Amino acid sequence: MRGVLPNNGNNSVETINAAARAIVSAERRVQQPTVQ
Repeated sequence: MRGVLPNNGNNSVETINAAARAIVSAERRVQQPTVQ
């Protein structure tokens, strides 16, 4: 993962996508009952 700071115009979209991915993976981790 390179620049996290959205200083380069295009980077804001990448930042949003990365944040969305992080949120989804975190939710998956939380929503894992003992069924795998």
